[in-house]
Order: sequence, then structure tokens, then C-alpha cells
Amino acid sequence: MERTELHKDIFEKHDWEVSLEDFKEIIEANLIPIIDVREPHEVASVRVNAKTYANIPLKEIETALQMDEVEFLNKYSINKPNKDDPIVLVCRSGRRSNLGLKAFRDCNYLNTRHYNGGTNVWVENYPDKVIRSAT
Repeated sequence: MERTELHKDIFEKHDWEVSLEDFKEIIEANLIPIIDVREPHEVASVRVNAKTYANIPLKEIETALQMDEVEFLNKYSINKPNKDDPIVLVCRSGRRSNLGLKAFRDCNYLNTRHYNGGTNVWVENYPDKVIRSAT
């Protein structure tokens, strides 16, 4: 399934958040960036195993979205999304990703959604689809 098809199918169903099942489909398709808004030390212990993934802490979102493409890529190791690209945010429980969603939308990234269950629910349901630290 192409990104535009996946995007339309899932994003048209949800205005703000995506379900656990849709989040799984997004990750498996590897077509839509997953942005984790937790702090780096939290991400270091466990994170969603997504190929198109970046950690942009909540407090950095506004600054990150004002960066040029090169600076963004150098800092976050993914291409800076265009304002109309689909994006899904995640955090530990859904609270920060919801705040991050507001920040993205305030910067006119209107195709952004968040996964409300967070890594807590993800790990509970898909423990084999996470990356954990060695310690």
C-alpha cells in the first residue's frame, strides 16, 4: 500500500488520534514518520520499533519545525516532513503526544495525528515490536 493510500484510509477515519490497530499498520507499512516526543533518556530504555522514526522531545518541537531541511536531518536523522505530510506522534501514555499534536498543528502541520495509547500500551500488546536498551 502506498503512503497516500494508507494515509487516506487511516487519517480520514481519525481527526486527532489513531487506534492501536492503525498504529500497528502504520509502523508495519513504514511509510509515515513516527515521532516520539519523550525525552531521550526515556527513549533509550524502550521505543517503538519503526524504521521511519525520530525522537523530538516535546520542548523542542517548535524549534525543530522552524529548522531548515539540512539542520533538521542532521539533528533528528530523518528528512524534515512537509507541512502536508502525514505524521504520527507517540509518547509514554498519550498526554505529551497530544500536546505535541497541538504544537505541530500550531505550526501548520495539519496532517499530524497522535497514538493515544503511547509506548505503555504498545509494549503491552506488541512486546516483540520494540527496541529496548541492553541494560
